[in-house]
Amino acid sequence: MLSAHVWWLGAAALTLSVAQNRRIAAMLVGPEGAESLADSPEQARRRLRAGYLAEVAGGPGGAAKEIRVFGLESFFVGRYVGVMRAYLAPQVRGRRAVVRGYGWVLGVQALAACGVFAVLGWEAGVGRLGAGELAQGVVAGLLVFAYGAGGHHMFDLAHGAWPYGAVTRLLRPAPASPPPVPPRSSPLEVAPHGGISLTGVTFTYPHATTPVLEGLDLEVRPGERLAIVGRNGARKTTLVKLLTGLYTPHHGTATTTPAAVVFQDFVRYPLPLRDNIRLGDPAFDGTDADVLAALDAVDARDLPHLLPDGLDTPLSRAYTGGRDLSGGQWQKVALARAVYALNADPRRALIVDEPTAHLDARAEREVFERLLDRTRGRTLVLISHRFATVRRADRIVVLDGGAIAEQGAHAELMSSAGRYARWYRLQADLITRDDR
Repeated sequence: MLSAHVWWLGAAALTLSVAQNRRIAAMLVGPEGAESLADSPEQARRRLRAGYLAEVAGGPGGAAKEIRVFGLESFFVGRYVGVMRAYLAPQVRGRRAVVRGYGWVLGVQALAACGVFAVLGWEAGVGRLGAGELAQGVVAGLLVFAYGAGGHHMFDLAHGAWPYGAVTRLLRPAPASPPPVPPRSSPLEVAPHGGISLTGVTFTYPHATTPVLEGLDLEVRPGERLAIVGRNGARKTTLVKLLTGLYTPHHGTATTTPAAVVFQDFVRYPLPLRDNIRLGDPAFDGTDADVLAALDAVDARDLPHLLPDGLDTPLSRAYTGGRDLSGGQWQKVALARAVYALNADPRRALIVDEPTAHLDARAEREVFERLLDRTRGRTLVLISHRFATVRRADRIVVLDGGAIAEQGAHAELMSSAGRYARWYRLQADLITRDDR
């Protein structure tokens, strides 16, 4: 309508309005916009840190007792406030910059609108526009510049355009490229018959200068029940993650096999008991008999009878009718989950990484004894710092300082009078003394 009255005026006003609109959107949701600050790596770390502090201080975990006993309320509140201020300060600065930038855009827009109205007034003054045409031009100019100022619809479109563009790029077919040439010796391979082996393996943690394992050779034969023992800090958990393929060696070769694993820091799922067990292999269409068999294998067959709804009881007090378990009961649930996975796929190996910290030495030995009895003919790796619990293993590997110090059967290691014999007798003396 502006162009119908003054041929160049509509194009000029629209060009300026579109530029202003895009500038406002870029200040808000562009790559350097205020709303995009929350997605930066540093801001994401601050947000995660604040969430962790809030979860520890106010979550359903066991920190409440220590917070009250040690008077840690001010510590957690202070840390949380500090992290949240660090998180919010850049966004506040960014939004203030947007307000200032928006003021400049509106100022330029006001000057442009005054220029358009001045041109229309001049055209009307010299007789080229009548009163009706002048009114039409003023309304048209207001509408054009209203688009430039933006509104909530424009902000919604701008916010939606970025994720839409990201999804579009994700779905765009990748350019064809020649297949990569496999290396001659892959650092991580899959064993065909359930065996596990590490050959010349060296592993160093990121940002560390000294390897935690260096030149290590270890073979777990198919069907063997192997125990790995060592004192705290012997790098047993690092070795487990190499055996399961979670870590890739920096040097050497790791040949792994599908495994059911129980870690020290196993997960406590806030789900019914049945689902906590079946998560060992969700693809396996097991029955309640399979679930009970897994519980029986770890001396927890009576656990469903202790819960109000048996296998259907949610293992979380956050749900109606839910129950929490003791530390020892949770550990048996984690073990049963791994046994369920082992029964679902006979090719799997079972790797148990010291998950029995809440059990005393005798209870731990009983659990391991049952595992040894129920897994005959299957590959089993037991990791423990309690030497007396693994004496029935086919072979015992003693880890010390990230290296294999000794290996052999229990009787063989005891007769050699080395580290294993010395630590075994020391722990046995402590248990005997406690019994008195």
